[in-house]
Amino acid sequence: MNKNTVFYTDNYAYGRISEEVLANVNAGAYAILGECWYFEDVLQREKAKGARWIYSNSNQYSPQQTSFDEMVVDEHPGTNCAMPAGWAYIDLGVCPYPKRFWGDRECGMANYDTLAPNILKAADITHWEEGKPFGEYFEAGEIKPGDVLLAKGHTFIYMGDELFMAAGHDGKWHADETVRTDDPRKAVFDSWVCDMRTNYDWRCNVYWRLRFRDEYVPAFYRGKDGKLKENK
Repeated sequence: MNKNTVFYTDNYAYGRISEEVLANVNAGAYAILGECWYFEDVLQREKAKGARWIYSNSNQYSPQQTSFDEMVVDEHPGTNCAMPAGWAYIDLGVCPYPKRFWGDRECGMANYDTLAPNILKAADITHWEEGKPFGEYFEAGEIKPGDVLLAKGHTFIYMGDELFMAAGHDGKWHADETVRTDDPRKAVFDSWVCDMRTNYDWRCNVYWRLRFRDEYVPAFYRGKDGKLKENK
């Protein structure tokens, strides 16, 4: 990554990831890390104002076909495990709005045929037919910061510094019986950034890995002010 660019110094990830991670990520990984930290910081600001961001898999309770910025101002803000990766890939200009991918119930990649042509212009898609726990891939050196991991009915992002972006029941949440959601556990999120080794995802079998290529240059990125900016 060329570190003498506005993209490098103005990125939302700048100052939020360790120097070790910063020195070893490419432009795509750097951009998605900025997205992840922006999502988390907005969640914390919204919580401080009294907002309750729910877990939901239904458009009835929280709109699924939207951008993150639209979600913030929605009457019923919320998310599920796959949405941060989808938000980020749309924001960076990889996937066409509002198309998304996720780990489906058959251990596949949902919308692969539709989105793979777009994703493969920016990232490599690795498919492990016989999925192993994330921890085994990590210990074998198969995981890098910015990787998107797809499991059976689950999606998460490795953020480096032994942290996950976890926006499902793998995140930090509390139950609130007063919220409107399709989630039987009535989860309200406290945080989406979670310690890696104590998280369910460490043991979760992973079947797909999406990783930005070294030559990929994101079309857009989150600036230090959190706004999406064209990467000129």
